[in-house]
Amino acid sequence: MFKDELDAAKRANQICEELGIPTLNPEINAIPNEQCQRNDKTSQYKGVSYKKQTCKWVARFHLKGHTPKYGGQFNNEEDAGKKVNQICKEFGIPPYNPEIDAIPNEGYEIKEKTSQYKGVSWGRKTGKWKAYFCIKGIKGDFKFGGLFNDELDAAKRVNQLCEDLGIPHQNPTVSAMPNQKHKEKKKSQYQSVYWHKDKGKWFVFLHGRKSNYGGCFNDELDAGKRVNQLCEEMGIPLQNPTISAVPNHKYQKTLRNDDAMQEEFANLIDILDTNNDLHAATISKDLLQAINYGEQAIMTQINLCTKNGESALSITAKHGLPNAVKFLISKGADKEHFTNEHHTPLSLAVSHNHLNGVQVLFGKWISPNSHEDPYLHLSPIFNVKSREIAQLLVDNDAVTHDIYNDKHQSPLTVACQNGYLDVVEFFLDDGLDINHLDNDNKTPLFYALANKHHEIANLLISQGAQNELLHDQSMPKRKY
Repeated sequence: MFKDELDAAKRANQICEELGIPTLNPEINAIPNEQCQRNDKTSQYKGVSYKKQTCKWVARFHLKGHTPKYGGQFNNEEDAGKKVNQICKEFGIPPYNPEIDAIPNEGYEIKEKTSQYKGVSWGRKTGKWKAYFCIKGIKGDFKFGGLFNDELDAAKRVNQLCEDLGIPHQNPTVSAMPNQKHKEKKKSQYQSVYWHKDKGKWFVFLHGRKSNYGGCFNDELDAGKRVNQLCEEMGIPLQNPTISAVPNHKYQKTLRNDDAMQEEFANLIDILDTNNDLHAATISKDLLQAINYGEQAIMTQINLCTKNGESALSITAKHGLPNAVKFLISKGADKEHFTNEHHTPLSLAVSHNHLNGVQVLFGKWISPNSHEDPYLHLSPIFNVKSREIAQLLVDNDAVTHDIYNDKHQSPLTVACQNGYLDVVEFFLDDGLDINHLDNDNKTPLFYALANKHHEIANLLISQGAQNELLHDQSMPKRKY
């Protein structure tokens, strides 16, 4: 490749001369001012290749009938060639590159650190020496001794473990205690009290026929006292009889202490588990955090959605789980979230007639008028099934007048069509047009009669619905 066009043309002529054919550009001659850039470097030595990614020379030896031998990577090509000769010597064959000899000036790069001591290995991810070994015939074959900055300290720790197991030292050439102590796991002196490394607190778990979570504490003693409280509540002997009294620090309540909340979250997780959905599994994991840690839970995936575009709040609203709805809102769930089918948590709660869920959603102000064209037919006011919810919607500024779905039907028309008598009464009391005509010139009375909602039809006629309009609506006139 050339920066200058003329140099490229000169190089074309050079190639023609090498091939013994007439030049392609006879009007120009001479050698290019710029040397062509070759894509790959090739070595003059056998068994040596250039690795473009690392910009180093690689020594690799291949002998028929043997596994390829890797000799390392070098900055200097000749050092790589010398390394290939060294490998040839190990195999007892003549050197591949007899024109060079001696040991490479540069040592090849070792990928992994290896220890001179038994039971010690290098942890690439931790950047520390690990004391870890396996002994056959001992219960718990694998024994971990900790991580160390110093390799010798790790070897000393292996010997300590050998003493604990009553077996000979693995590294008899080293003795004495490690200068650096390995990190022990924090363990409580009290029964059923555990240290949570990530939270930096003491947690209470009382195991029995049913595991009981007692909360988390800054003070270990308070956690121990809380265990005793749980024992008293369960009518079993105290697990920590040496301590008594009420904890100075009140335990932090979780969902495990709230039966109604726990039941709703269990239902929600069951619903999510029925979905063959990767995100549903992640949402379930986030909900388990809420069950275990309650108000302390950090729900990083609070607004994550399933493949249907449903968030945890959408699902709880749809299935009538008001306690879960309240908790999720408190953790920052999006109250105005739209699913793939353009439903909001409020429209789902209304369309499934979950009064408690609607009340909770309106506890933190939420607009009942979020839907716009072409999705007005999904607005809560068009899907209301009870007078109580209709009243809640209107009390929270839901628009009822001059709002129409894609068929130019009013909320009253839809209620008549679906047969919700008390909702029809509500909309009539609210003053909606009893003789409103939709795109097909049909009135609310037409839909009541067409769907055999006779009670609603009687109500409409008693309230002044014009029976005469039925002549123009392909519906036989009935007498009442």
